[in-house]
Amino acid sequence: MRRGRADRVAFALIGAAVLGLPLIGRSQEHGHAIEALPYFQRAEYADTAGDPASALQYLDSAARIATAQEDDATLAQALLNTGLVRLRHGDHSAALREFYKAQVVFERMGHQRGLAEVYNNIGSIFHYQRNFDKAEEHYALGLRIEERLGSERGIGKVLNNFGALAEDRGDLQKAIAYHRRSLDVWTAVRDSIWQAVSLANIGSCFDALGQHDSARVCYAKSLRALRGEDERYQYGTVCIRMGMSHLGSGHAGKAVEWCMQGLDIALARNNLPMENRACDCLYQAFAAKGDARSELRFYRRFVVTKDSLFNDHRIEEMTRSEMLHEFEKHQFEDSLLQAQERALVQSEHEESLRIEAGKRDLLLYSGGALLVLIGGLWSRLRYIRRSRSLLQAERDRGDDLLNNILPKVVARELFEKGRVEAREFPAATVLFTDFEHFTTVAEQLSASELVELVDTCFKAFDAILIKHGVEKIKTVGDAYLACGGVPDPAFGSPVDVIIAALEMQRYIVALHDQRTALGLPAFRMRVGVHTGPVVGGIVGSHKFAYDIWGDAVNIAARMENAGAVGRVNVSQATYDLVKADPRLCFEPRGMVEAKGKGAMPMYWVGANA
Repeated sequence: MRRGRADRVAFALIGAAVLGLPLIGRSQEHGHAIEALPYFQRAEYADTAGDPASALQYLDSAARIATAQEDDATLAQALLNTGLVRLRHGDHSAALREFYKAQVVFERMGHQRGLAEVYNNIGSIFHYQRNFDKAEEHYALGLRIEERLGSERGIGKVLNNFGALAEDRGDLQKAIAYHRRSLDVWTAVRDSIWQAVSLANIGSCFDALGQHDSARVCYAKSLRALRGEDERYQYGTVCIRMGMSHLGSGHAGKAVEWCMQGLDIALARNNLPMENRACDCLYQAFAAKGDARSELRFYRRFVVTKDSLFNDHRIEEMTRSEMLHEFEKHQFEDSLLQAQERALVQSEHEESLRIEAGKRDLLLYSGGALLVLIGGLWSRLRYIRRSRSLLQAERDRGDDLLNNILPKVVARELFEKGRVEAREFPAATVLFTDFEHFTTVAEQLSASELVELVDTCFKAFDAILIKHGVEKIKTVGDAYLACGGVPDPAFGSPVDVIIAALEMQRYIVALHDQRTALGLPAFRMRVGVHTGPVVGGIVGSHKFAYDIWGDAVNIAARMENAGAVGRVNVSQATYDLVKADPRLCFEPRGMVEAKGKGAMPMYWVGANA
């Protein structure tokens, strides 16, 4: 059984998040911005209900109020809680930026308790990304402050995180010792929720030692304490741990039951990290049960959610945030040092004037001060240029990402207008492909082998379409949808689409022959093409995509369904537009029954030698 860092660090992150939102508004007791309190309360409710977008909007409103009233205490709390919301939902780079902002404000205030909380949270993020040295450094900073303040609860939370860190480093006995110390703290302060967290962490260590029965005893005790609606996140995490423990004992059926509970909670709360852990458990459990179809389904979800959490872009974002924070901190320290140096020069110069009463030294000093001023201005100019360069690089990165998601003409419209209007295309040529007996082939491959094979085919299709100016629309399972003349009618003529379709078939036939010769399972494919009116536009506001609708899409699918492997089947409408092209040859099929459409004229199309 594999156990990933996401599961082991889960409660390190809970260490930041369990009590983070309830702390909102406590600052009001000290006379801070009362107008911000309702926004904190609404943010807490929204996050508990699984609506992080609304929670972030409310916290942004609270931060704006605090900034307008120059209230650092409320501003720091808003920044801290914004980071917590982003952290709980897997956006670690954004969370890190918010925590660094909160750190600056807490340092300005001299607020030690807030700094301890920030250090613990930053440590959790580095921990999640396996930067253990950075994690330990920040946990230690937090622990020193908590011990100096005599905060039992703060000490308990950091001990939880040190335990998770020791487990990730493979020192399980040390990890158990940390978690038992933490459990003693929570027992002393009678906090049942945090007792449940510590018990679950001890159970995780027992699982890693192969003592699965002992682990499940700890998990069961933890779950009994996590029955409230506010503890659903923690409850779901322990369910997944229970499932992984059963998987380690060979109880695949039990693993599915427990991890399905965790997945349901993750989806209800829109929590990507928890969804990733649940899918990790489920695809392994279904593999152990021999259910290849379910294994593939959850393996795909596991890969997609993992990519969202751990892609290079997010790691680069975190690195950039850390470097920017360090740079700004050094800028501040350098400015203090320069001020001290200027004061020292001034003092020495005044003494020199009193002793020598000369004008030459005054002139030299003035020149030196001018050089310092020029140097400062030059440094500031370089900083501004560097900042602009970084900002432009970020804009370029965003442009590239959007152009990879949407057609370029659509992305440009989105940039210029902030929205994309749906358009009608009276003569779009739709291409639809599907692998024959996909399930049969899938059952002969492992989940990773199947995903790799499908990915190889679709990447080849992508390259072929780009070469012929045809727009890829989407993939649905093993089906591939593309369209010519959309969203720019100047590209992707009916002939371009057919030539691309023939090249796609040649690729699949060659790949099939190559794999079959090696004794490996391989795909065969049907392709259908039809020309007709469609509507194109963006669907959704979250993970949005460009899509097309219309009866032409359905007819293209019918052409594919009525086709044959290794062939390209086209409709009468497409045939009429391309029949005169000398590069193509046709074989009439007569009237062929199409599901839901009745008999339709169809043609096989090929390439002339």
